[in-house]
Amino acid sequence: MSITQKLRRLTAILDELAGIDLGYPMGENTISPPKSGAVALLAEAGLSAISGLNELYSACDGISMPDIHNGYFIKPLQRVLEYDPASEPRTILLGS
Repeated sequence: MSITQKLRRLTAILDELAGIDLGYPMGENTISPPKSGAVALLAEAGLSAISGLNELYSACDGISMPDIHNGYFIKPLQRVLEYDPASEPRTILLGS
């Protein structure tokens, strides 16, 4: 299944979730539409060799799902390209 197909399925699930009363106000769970030229921007930044990145950013420009489990977020391409090591983590550690 391609990333585009997975995102379509995820959109349907998010639509279903929006109709469920969880007893608290939900945040905005979104899949942003792709920006044109994403593949060229990734190539310019030297990131095109990272597996799946071209396909992901050709299909969407980030994901924000604060109400899914503990929250899932994929930054928009522009934020990825403007990565600042002083202000953002490079890795995520599993655990407490």
